[in-house]
Amino acid sequence: MTSTTSVNYRFDNWGPKEAQTEILDAGALPHRVTLGWIENHYRWIVWKLACQIRSYPDVFMKDWKPETVFHQLLYRYEREVNQGHRPVLKKILEQDDIAAKHMILAISDIIGIKAPAYYNTSSKYQLQLTDGWYQVSACIDARMERAIAKGRLKIGHKLSICGAQLVGGRTAQPGLDDENAGRMLLLSANGCLPAAWDTRLGYHPKKYIIRSLPTIFDDGGMVTALDIIVCRKFPMLYTETLPNGKMVTRTAREEEEIRCGYGDMFDPTLLIPNFSGEGRSNVSETRPSPEERRVSGYFKIRICDYCAYSKYPQEEWATLLLQNANELNHMDITEGSRYKIFFVMPYHPKNKRYPGHYFKTTRMTRWEPAAVEHKSPYYVPRCITSCSDIHQQDSSLDFNVAVVIIQSGTPKLEQINERKLWRQELYVTDQSQAICRIDLRLPIQLSSNLKGQVIGLANIRFELYDPKYDITCLKTTDESELFTKGSPSADYMSKGIQNLKSWIQSNADSVIAVTERVQNIVQ
Repeated sequence: MTSTTSVNYRFDNWGPKEAQTEILDAGALPHRVTLGWIENHYRWIVWKLACQIRSYPDVFMKDWKPETVFHQLLYRYEREVNQGHRPVLKKILEQDDIAAKHMILAISDIIGIKAPAYYNTSSKYQLQLTDGWYQVSACIDARMERAIAKGRLKIGHKLSICGAQLVGGRTAQPGLDDENAGRMLLLSANGCLPAAWDTRLGYHPKKYIIRSLPTIFDDGGMVTALDIIVCRKFPMLYTETLPNGKMVTRTAREEEEIRCGYGDMFDPTLLIPNFSGEGRSNVSETRPSPEERRVSGYFKIRICDYCAYSKYPQEEWATLLLQNANELNHMDITEGSRYKIFFVMPYHPKNKRYPGHYFKTTRMTRWEPAAVEHKSPYYVPRCITSCSDIHQQDSSLDFNVAVVIIQSGTPKLEQINERKLWRQELYVTDQSQAICRIDLRLPIQLSSNLKGQVIGLANIRFELYDPKYDITCLKTTDESELFTKGSPSADYMSKGIQNLKSWIQSNADSVIAVTERVQNIVQ
């Protein structure tokens, strides 16, 4: 017996029509107890009893009789009509509640389809879900389709669902009319988890499903909630879409300079400084208005799970792209802080720089700061990496160094994708006396004679290691940061710079020896 055929089952000529007659004789209101209402609840009661008897025939066989069905119909009438109780699906279909809430539903049927629905990314299956009172169709994604094909999702299984969407119509529909109204839930694998067999159907007491990073699928759709620690925060960047369609990425410093220069272009007091009085007002009235620039700010953070999961002792970090961000958003987020993040979307970047998942924020994304009650085993605070250790580390990492400049090349101006960048080659070292060559690209021009200066560089990347000359080659990117002195926001860098300066004062001979090595290599 299935949830579809159960409505046609009769107990010795006793079925839905006979049940309607008896419940009306018991005093029920005729306009509330329609045949459609009776048939809907009759099918779910009979299907539930049949499932119980198949699993435990010795325990539940005594309930296979019309009296049991009739008493449960009376109970549902009392709850739904007299007490005004509405199950979760009835509220959602009548649009008195949102489908994104955390709920437990059972799979009542798996329907094979020949072509995908408009919202359905699966080309093979649709689900029928029930809360035990009403049902709704559900679209699934390709990841859930594979779970069905492998037998991991079957009829009768319960799903813990969060972040679903109701699609197919804009007007509220009664639960009984759902099958003809085209209303469906849109599900994704990242918003669903298997629920235990004894979990109660309906709303779940926990508001969200908090996923650990290793359990998330890149093709599994929206992630409802993450409980994370911010491991790394990168600088703000800005992307401008030019009138010709080209896109230009700039640093915060470049964007600030362009904003100032852009405003000055249309300031009549700067264009014609000797004008005053009536002449200046006439110019102000006739000057062209600045064309609105299409600029969006963003920045990235690297995150890890707050809680430890014994199944994943070597968990990788993930990367989160915060879209349409501003300076205040950037200032509010600090490394080492804990946040609960809701509704982020996995995506595939064009150039995947880091291992692990990539997420981006959406219009629904929310942030909730949380207290750090214990140390996360996955979080490693920033620290200074020795020049001698960089080539032995994971090349996908970003490095932070405090170095003294042994030799600097002449800055060269380069025009790259509508940007002016100064490129300069530096040979540097630190307490390890290992040599690094840094390919420096900055929107500002540095002095050509930087020898002896101590600087700090954050978020620089490894390029290659030259074993012949024992030189590690590094490069900066738009996300790199240059420090010439200590910074209150980067205490690790302040300490690194100070320690290096102290070492230089007491080890002048070592610095001279490294300088001679660099000169011999360059010559």
